[in-house]
Amino acid sequence: MSLRLSPARAAVASLLLSTFALAACGGGSDDPPATPAPTATSVLPTSGTTGGGTAVVLTGTNFVTGATVTVGGTAATGVTVTPPTTINFTTPAHAAGAVDVVVTNPDAQSATLAGGFTYLAPVDQVWVVPDAAATLSAAQRTAFTDGNLYVNAHTTANGAGEIRGQLDLAGTVKLASLDGAQETPAPITTSAFGAGVLEATIANRDGRIDRRVLKLVRLAASFATACPFCADMNAHRHREAGVTDEELAALREQRDPGTVASFTDLERLAIRYARLASQTPLRFDPAFAERLRSAFDEREIVVMATTAAQVNYWARLVQALGIPPAGFLE
Repeated sequence: MSLRLSPARAAVASLLLSTFALAACGGGSDDPPATPAPTATSVLPTSGTTGGGTAVVLTGTNFVTGATVTVGGTAATGVTVTPPTTINFTTPAHAAGAVDVVVTNPDAQSATLAGGFTYLAPVDQVWVVPDAAATLSAAQRTAFTDGNLYVNAHTTANGAGEIRGQLDLAGTVKLASLDGAQETPAPITTSAFGAGVLEATIANRDGRIDRRVLKLVRLAASFATACPFCADMNAHRHREAGVTDEELAALREQRDPGTVASFTDLERLAIRYARLASQTPLRFDPAFAERLRSAFDEREIVVMATTAAQVNYWARLVQALGIPPAGFLE
């Protein structure tokens, strides 16, 4: 039996069959569905120095492996994508000011975080007490450790006082806070505030733990903890402490201090001790500990241990807060 259709009905049947076939094969296209465009939500930290080198974490959505990042129009380095929400990168050098952060996926879709990162001109932020400065008396040292001293740092730019505050914690790291209540001649009501840190480095200028040894200990601990901020800060004015550029490079590269001819035997021991004190977990070879005790007295070892511990504290604090290097060496 055959089915005969009128020309009109035959045309309708042909259209229905064509539509069914088109739907069955997915609309007639073999292209995969489009990948959603990326979005850029935030960066941390939001600022760094003009010299670049700031480690940044970019968060957003739809990041794809192989994505690239530009900061102020210049390609970032060390780009690591953790799909789909995180990208780690290092900023390139750039002039001071706010710039856009742009992420581009391999399919050329991109997202822009307008003014997301701000480049800051490097500023000398380290205040150093001259070696010729008066030392504290016994009574003043007691007041210092009891938290009864008031600090006012004077600089060339602000001879009347740059920052002030109460030394309110016993120890070597003191916090100084600033707010409207401290204004003179009368307190004012303001939302502005500031904070500073006074770090007192203990040294025996008459003994073997001199300024150079302490600088070597601080540098060795900074590089051992892989803390860019600490290394940048503690390498500041290294020549004034008697540390040469070649010695600084050796410490940065974690070279065996025994291969650096300019280091004395005592300095090599101090450097190794600072590196060991910065390891996790702490492990001291008994033979090395005996060499250390035979070379330094108890007080000198305590001074070196305290110095290395301070660097380790700062390394964890600034990295936990995502604080970039301050550009002291630029």
